[in-house]
Amino acid sequence: MISTGSGTVSQRGAVDVTVTGLIITVPPINGRNPVPFFKATVSCITPSGVVNVSTANFPANSAGDSQIHGAVDLPRPCKHPIVFVAAPTGQWFASSNPDA
Repeated sequence: MISTGSGTVSQRGAVDVTVTGLIITVPPINGRNPVPFFKATVSCITPSGVVNVSTANFPANSAGDSQIHGAVDLPRPCKHPIVFVAAPTGQWFASSNPDA
């Protein structure tokens, strides 16, 4: 579950994501964020397939709030980018473009 989330990725790879209330709502975690860090992963369609690139880790609190201000080395071209908020180990919790 997420209360709010917004973010941008520039053509040069600057990534800015803000999330609030990104929590797990099933037992035994039930209503909190279980990881101390989030990262943003940008997924791009390229001529050779899907390429994923990630920011460094940024602090996240138990309420699921985090601000990610990082950079990634985007592949060229990067078509239809999707931004995922993920745990440091790569499991994603939320994504952009839900209707894409």
